[in-house]
Amino acid sequence: MQAPHIVVALAMFSVVALVCQTWFVNIGALITDLFPRTWVASVRGIYGAFGALGGLAINAAGGPSVESFGYGPVFIVTGGLHLLAVGVLIVCLRKALLASKETSNSTQLPL
Repeated sequence: MQAPHIVVALAMFSVVALVCQTWFVNIGALITDLFPRTWVASVRGIYGAFGALGGLAINAAGGPSVESFGYGPVFIVTGGLHLLAVGVLIVCLRKALLASKETSNSTQLPL
């Protein structure tokens, strides 16, 4: 898979960078909104640790996968993981919101 022109490749990288930064900012805000103030730093640390572990895993699996299948399937899988994460986030937030409505009208969700 090759971009027909350098401008197209630059535009594609720009869109990916925009999406990644949007994800990071929204996750940070979501953690701040969902958890009590005393938990926020710990939850952000756990999130960062799992992000680092994910980076290690993708680096360990990425090289052999690229050698065997090429870059296309690796990019599709890594892009699909972001979509999977959004789906899991939506399901978890719905459950937490329903639980919050049943217990009280507080702004903090019970997680």
